[in-house]
Amino acid sequence: MESSNSLKIGVVVHYTGSVPSTAATLDSLTRQDIFPCVVVVAGANVKEFTGPDDFRRYPLKLEHIQSDENAGRAGAYNAGIAFALKSGAAYILLLQGGLIADKALLSSLQEISRKLGDHVVVGARIFSDREPWKVLNGGIHWDAAESTWLPLRYAERGAEEPLVLGDPVESVSGSAMFFSRAAIDSAGYFDPLFASSLEDIDWCSKARAAGFRCVAGSKTIVWAGEYHQGLLHETAEDAYLKSRNQFIWAGRYLINADRRRFYRDALAKTIKNDFLSVRFSVPRS
Repeated sequence: MESSNSLKIGVVVHYTGSVPSTAATLDSLTRQDIFPCVVVVAGANVKEFTGPDDFRRYPLKLEHIQSDENAGRAGAYNAGIAFALKSGAAYILLLQGGLIADKALLSSLQEISRKLGDHVVVGARIFSDREPWKVLNGGIHWDAAESTWLPLRYAERGAEEPLVLGDPVESVSGSAMFFSRAAIDSAGYFDPLFASSLEDIDWCSKARAAGFRCVAGSKTIVWAGEYHQGLLHETAEDAYLKSRNQFIWAGRYLINADRRRFYRDALAKTIKNDFLSVRFSVPRS
């Protein structure tokens, strides 16, 4: 039940083209300990999800926003964020259609915001519902042993080393992202150039440059439902765009030595037609 002391959280759901997956995400939001002030479903073909059977059954302030198909996920998020902020939201949670929010997700994010302040970008942990012990992603960090930046897989830290609230990560990638209006005011919106690949890492790099911290949410849990997992596939075009965006990102944020190493390694991988295994890193804080 929503409290008068609850933060005004707007949730932006990226419509991926699947009515069932979007419905599953919205259903999970109706079971939250606190309700968001507005939920915006945004996407290129979101009109597919506007019938009375789809919207009227949810006890939420629900809106839909049509975005430019060429702008991809970044464009959908931008349109949804802008609408949510105009509707009075002070905080934004981004979810891709098909992700299932744990019932304590919003209350946990509210707790983190009150403890750490508004100058943080929080990444919720995404667990596989098929393998509950397996964390799919939550952020990236510096790996001293590998001398590079790698995905942070919380499950590998072991049960005896619990995740601490506010554990720093260098970027929130592949996870539900939560931030304040102040972050948008300082870092701006997602770059449409990145469309549907690395837009989260690029934006986090901008936010960190603006003085924000990226942190892991210790109790924030999102489940990758069957609908979402069915969408986790990449076409040849996706692979190309991902490689292209890695080059653009490296040119923006890496220092000279790291940038040269990245270009050398990436080109070697590209020559082998192995776009998806190109390794990339992010600059230290």
